[in-house]
Amino acid sequence: MSARLKDVRVSDQCKDRAVREFLRVQGDRLECVVVADGTVFAVRGSLSRRVGRALLNVVRSSLGAARLVEVTPLAFAQWKEANRPRLDASPVARNPANRTVEFVFGRAVEERASDVYLDVRRDRATLAFRTYGFRRPFDELSRADGLALARSIWALGTNSQFDESGVCDVAFDFEHGGRQYRIRGNSMKEVRGNSIVCRVRDPSFVLPLEDSGYSPVQVRQIARMCRAPGGLILITGETNSGKSTTLASLMAAMPATQKVIEVADPVEVVMDHVSHIEIEHYGEGAEQRLIQNLAALVRQNPDTLVLGEIRDAPSATAAKDMAIQGKRVLSTLHSQSCVAALPRLVSLGVPMSLLGAHAFLAGIVNQNLVPVVCGSCGLASHHDPVVDARYRTLFGEGVRFLNVAGCGECRAGVAGQTLVAEVYPLCLDRTGTAHDLIGAGRLADLERYMRRNGADCHECMSKHQHAATKAAVGEIDPEHTERIIGEFNGEDVEGRCVDLVELRG
Repeated sequence: MSARLKDVRVSDQCKDRAVREFLRVQGDRLECVVVADGTVFAVRGSLSRRVGRALLNVVRSSLGAARLVEVTPLAFAQWKEANRPRLDASPVARNPANRTVEFVFGRAVEERASDVYLDVRRDRATLAFRTYGFRRPFDELSRADGLALARSIWALGTNSQFDESGVCDVAFDFEHGGRQYRIRGNSMKEVRGNSIVCRVRDPSFVLPLEDSGYSPVQVRQIARMCRAPGGLILITGETNSGKSTTLASLMAAMPATQKVIEVADPVEVVMDHVSHIEIEHYGEGAEQRLIQNLAALVRQNPDTLVLGEIRDAPSATAAKDMAIQGKRVLSTLHSQSCVAALPRLVSLGVPMSLLGAHAFLAGIVNQNLVPVVCGSCGLASHHDPVVDARYRTLFGEGVRFLNVAGCGECRAGVAGQTLVAEVYPLCLDRTGTAHDLIGAGRLADLERYMRRNGADCHECMSKHQHAATKAAVGEIDPEHTERIIGEFNGEDVEGRCVDLVELRG
């Protein structure tokens, strides 16, 4: 028997009662095929050590021999499809490339991946998933198969075609497990081939603000910012920091008694009480269409305008013009802190003097997503005693670390993600000092003022201070958190402005 799964036929499978009963009890999660000669073809990484040893023992005992051959997830899926009765005669069912697309994105959904990466190189192509902020390899295929997969992905979009020599985008809906997902892909030419990234989004998913990871004080501050009669509210952060998820939460919380209009590229979450306008940002004539739609928005008289992202001068001008008119404007912006958002807006054409106007900026939020340590297998100490001593000095004995070996309750020690954030509720600063500092360009003084005085007797903690409260109770790994937001220092622990008990909620 050749040690290639694709050569195995249904009739070659082991029919021994003990082996079949073992496979039946374990279920489909094993992702393996046992052949009559004792060969066990299993998807790489799908067998735990305990189950793998038990399976091989049963096979050896029943058949007299046993050997394990690991295969890729795609190879196993293609074998299953080739041996499945051809009951579905639809074009999708007959096209192997489309079946591969369905398999890849189906697995991405099951692994809770936010992004699918397909890197096509000169001699091969690799697939990877980003789950809970970590990019992990998934499968490897030939260059030709990688390009065929890319073309199949683009074929599912409307009026889209894969361009191997340049930049191209695609968007389509994908159904899995009875739920609809939105796939948004981008391909760029690179020196060895193509870099392809596809974002996976559940358009029905809205995470309540209280469950995102903000402290109770921050939740109250953000809610009060959104109740301000007008002004610009910015949700800022780096790529993959959860900005769009937070923006969707704020939209969902808007009362149905208000007229809310979203202008985005793309519209990711559709809500009954929101009017959604999708404008292709980089298409031909996109800037003119944006100007026309914004002119029409004035006649729509919205209470709240939601701009999916301020990414260039036209979108910054749109946010500025609506905020000047006294409208409430919500948007996202790429920046590393609340203060850093201000020069970023200036670089996009919004003057600092306008940013300092008392009714223009209602508030700024800056956030990052960090992994949550698994409650079942998290490590109580760091393998490096020097590093361990530093974190215990900063955070105490409750500190815990990611266990990359993982367990059945997590993925590589990660049980999910949580936000660490800082919030500047500028509309709650009754003295106007914060806006005066912004108008004067005294941004370092602004940061110190918000830390000491904040708004309505609630000081504004930094992102590091917020993260420190979570590290102190073992919720997040301080070492990994530092890779995302930068190093902690003594002030982040001893100089916290808000009591730990309240922050922990």
